[in-house]
Amino acid sequence: MEDELLSQADMDRLFPDDGDECHLISVVCKKVSLFNTSADKICVLSTEKIYIIDKKNADIKPIKIDQLKYIVKGNGNTSVLLYFITETDLLLQMNNQKDLADFLDMLKMRYHNICPKIHLKVFGVPPATMRDYRPMANTKGKKNVFAFDNEPASIYRLKKEEISTQKEVELEKTDGS
Repeated sequence: MEDELLSQADMDRLFPDDGDECHLISVVCKKVSLFNTSADKICVLSTEKIYIIDKKNADIKPIKIDQLKYIVKGNGNTSVLLYFITETDLLLQMNNQKDLADFLDMLKMRYHNICPKIHLKVFGVPPATMRDYRPMANTKGKKNVFAFDNEPASIYRLKKEEISTQKEVELEKTDGS
């Protein structure tokens, strides 16, 4: 199946017929670096991974969905920060609210299917502060080493958008009775 954003050759390379992984959604976005520069990319969500594709040099970087730790959204804009258990992150700016909503809905659905016993937090922060929640590069000269997890304060949690575990849902039902 050819995607609007990806050629059949790209789709075949990402999702060979012999694999279980399937394409879910593709969106055009900008990947924002730690230095606040952005580059046009295609973000592809599959049943197992998030792929960031640079069409100019055919570079593909996959990240497993089960590595996701939490999501930070910029309130009122189309930015999203995906923070992973590897203490790395991905700051994306989607073209519009619909693309952002569709991408996040699919991502959360897949996360729940892959990691049903892990709670996924979602935060909503003022857009001007999005960069404050990125891991900070280590200043001691080591490459790809980050100083700390910079999770937003609990006041920014969007609990209605979070993915709860089944145990938490059952506990909430008994507490609310």
